[in-house]
Amino acid sequence: MQTYSSNFQPPPPRPGSEGTPVVKPFQVKWPASIVLQQVLTHRPEFQPPSNSEARPKQIPIHTATCTLTYARIDSTTSDSNPSLIQISSSDSTCLIHETTADPMPLGLIGLGMSMLLLNLHFAGFLPLDAMIVGMGIFCGGVEQIMVGVMAWKKNNIFAATAFSAYGIFWLSLVASIIGAAAGISTPASPGISGGYLSIWPVVSAVIFMASFRHSWALRVTFGLLLLFFILLATGTAVTSTTLVHIAGYAGMLSGFSALYAGFGMVLNELYHKTLLPLGSQHP
Repeated sequence: MQTYSSNFQPPPPRPGSEGTPVVKPFQVKWPASIVLQQVLTHRPEFQPPSNSEARPKQIPIHTATCTLTYARIDSTTSDSNPSLIQISSSDSTCLIHETTADPMPLGLIGLGMSMLLLNLHFAGFLPLDAMIVGMGIFCGGVEQIMVGVMAWKKNNIFAATAFSAYGIFWLSLVASIIGAAAGISTPASPGISGGYLSIWPVVSAVIFMASFRHSWALRVTFGLLLLFFILLATGTAVTSTTLVHIAGYAGMLSGFSALYAGFGMVLNELYHKTLLPLGSQHP
């Protein structure tokens, strides 16, 4: 694997040109076969520049890793296909395919499974035992934060914020349960627990507003999640078992919706057609 780095200085923008030059260095990794395909398609006559100060016309065909120090971003793809980024200049166009998958389906499936199991407890069907705690640590906490980091790497601010936030919620909730059970800390009073839970409706409200830029399946998921946190915080603060049970049912619906959205993203992408409708997306 060889590395090509362009050492030219970005030229000043021409009068009347549209767009803002992006001069922040960034790195893109791709298979050499993709580079070869793009070169043969767009610049079959390409030859590496002889003058090191000249602006490079295209990436050499043997390049597997390249560092670009000057590019103009004309457009990026929508959330439905975030794996393609178009970088263009006044001379040529290069299509860059990422080799990493979208982490959002994994985050939705993990969120759905953990929410479904936890809310079986809040609805009164299961006790708060080691199974729920274990699911909360790994599937609800560790996995969600991992998905948030992967989404950050793909420049998906919505998924990075949402899944990282709910991963922190799960880890903090499990830590409070284990700490009280192990005698490390005293059990929280209903007022303190209600105050802690009242933070999450605020976070969920912002994420719910952001979900309107995505499909209807995500809007339903995070809308029900917002309702769950409102009911759970209120029921815990006033020690109302009825409200907590209702919150459990709302949480289970949110979990089912998250599972549906996650499975739909996977199946629709693999089969290249809509097997599970997710609803229209805001343009």
